[in-house]
This record gives sequence, structure tokens and C-alpha cells, in this order.
Amino acid sequence: MAHYLEPRGVSVSAFARDLGISRKHLNDIVNDHVRITPAVAVRLAHALNTSPALWVNLQAAVDIYDAERAFAAERGASRGTVVAG
Repeated sequence: MAHYLEPRGVSVSAFARDLGISRKHLNDIVNDHVRITPAVAVRLAHALNTSPALWVNLQAAVDIYDAERAFAAERGASRGTVVAG
């Protein structure tokens, strides 16, 4: 999201104010500490002239990436375990 803010010279505080969310919440989104909810996606879309689907899909891509990494780590930790099926 920083690549949307920096070219516009907008601070996280000012953008959070424009979105109607707390600076802390926006900072947590920017730093990948919390997910982008559909409600926030709508606010982002209106503020940045994009679509809510863009933000929801970006979040879904991050979620899938995280799930794949967790799954790979799980499989790596359990190598040698045979799963009956």
C-alpha cells in the first residue's frame, strides 16, 4: 500500500483520517499485522479510485501464500510420516 501513498505524498495519519479508520489500524495493515477486511477494502477503493475486489483479492493472495508456506513447513517438519489414506 505504501506505493499508493508515497507518490501522493500522503502520510499514514492523513490517509487513515480520510479513510475513517485509526492511524494504528492503517499502520497495522501497511505492516501486514492485520488483514484487509471487506469493509476496509471498500474504503480503500473509494479513496484510491480502485475497486473493493482489488483489495479483497490482494488479501486473498496473501492469505493463500501464507497458507502454502505454513503447509510446506508442516510437511517439512513431518517428513517420514506416512499418512494412510
